[in-house]
Amino acid sequence: MPRSGVRNQKGQSFFYQEYIFATEYLTEEGDLKLKNNPSPTSIGFEYYRIFSGDYGDWLTLDFQFRLAHSHLKKPLRNAYANCNLNYDFDHTKLEDILTGNMVFIPEIHNAYARIRLPAGGHYFKAGHFDIPFGLEPLLDTHPTLLQTQAIKNVGFKRDWGIAFNGFLPHFDYELSATIGSGDAVKIWRKDGSFLVAGRIGSPESTFQYGLSMLYGEVLQAIYDDFLSNNSVLRKRVGLDGQYQYKALLFKGELAFGQDEDRDVLGTFLELDYTIPSFQKLQLESQIKYFINDLNKSKSDDTTLTFGVSYKLNEAITLRTAWEQDINLRYGKEDTVFSLQLYYYAQ
Repeated sequence: MPRSGVRNQKGQSFFYQEYIFATEYLTEEGDLKLKNNPSPTSIGFEYYRIFSGDYGDWLTLDFQFRLAHSHLKKPLRNAYANCNLNYDFDHTKLEDILTGNMVFIPEIHNAYARIRLPAGGHYFKAGHFDIPFGLEPLLDTHPTLLQTQAIKNVGFKRDWGIAFNGFLPHFDYELSATIGSGDAVKIWRKDGSFLVAGRIGSPESTFQYGLSMLYGEVLQAIYDDFLSNNSVLRKRVGLDGQYQYKALLFKGELAFGQDEDRDVLGTFLELDYTIPSFQKLQLESQIKYFINDLNKSKSDDTTLTFGVSYKLNEAITLRTAWEQDINLRYGKEDTVFSLQLYYYAQ
């Protein structure tokens, strides 16, 4: 990200433009699916400002907004498999949401203020930010085709609330309390929704690892419409890690917990390889596996993905991915081919 290298400045503002042009091709005509990838064709911007003094940074502001436009909703009617819902939901309401023409949809990603506390190395954050669980808060998956298991484990990536984070002698930490309604633009709670989460992990290095936990009554929304008026009790404990070895980057995550009274287990493994003699090109491979009910057979969702990322310059990246659904709890397996042009620059 272009933000690096500014932490000792007395005060810097950055205003970035963002464009994402994405398309997907499925092997079976007319069977488009609601993808886990949150990167439809869109246009947006990010405002980022760091306020610093003689003793370092004391305030960070970040606001990232975009208007997204994807395929028509109607072809997504049979999209239950990739909705990543680990609980029962109102299928009739989903049909209503997914029927009709798509319009430009406002999406808020980061929208927070981060303030340094008097005790050095500790911060208070308020707004809309990443839930501190697993690898998601360490990675910038906002534009990428390959995703973590955040949607399966948390139900969304970001939420409205408050958090404390900082640095201990040997570990970094973050604890958050949020409203449990996820990425919806509307700032509200329904059915007593809430979410508390936390992660403690090693500082940034060649080998990073962490332990995460979450507990809450959460809701899930599509296009800012809630799929159910009832929140769902969700519990998770997870381990994550990533290891850089020369041109190889290994990523992995394992999470166990409950959705209501169902025991669930999920994992993903990813291997990225940057061509040493041509570092603009990166090859990616990933397998994701999630058991929606450990007490029932054939309740797992499994996907295998291979991707290629090519950085034309500091602002423009081309991405492509081939994804094979090996097994799905709902619906039938498909092969998906995705293309993306991503532009992000000041």
